[in-house]
Amino acid sequence: METTFLTKEFLLIVIISINLMSFLLYRLDKKRAIQNKSRISEKNLLLITILFGGIGAWFAMQKFRHKTKNIKFKFLVPLAAILTLISVLAIYYV
Repeated sequence: METTFLTKEFLLIVIISINLMSFLLYRLDKKRAIQNKSRISEKNLLLITILFGGIGAWFAMQKFRHKTKNIKFKFLVPLAAILTLISVLAIYYV
């Protein structure tokens, strides 16, 4: 039985949680954009995307058609999604 704090399961739960947060932040930003309310900064959206939230960000971009024309997001979000997926596979198989 593994007694370390950073078990595979724990790390996967953290990554899933970050992706859910990422998805919800993109959704909230899109909603605020439609309502002309104060927005979540691009810096913060990209930060959570790069910090293992790439998959949630990519799904949110597709579902809500949000930030799809912004060149930074068109390049960085798919890259972050690939890196997140590689990280998950590395955690699971190593």
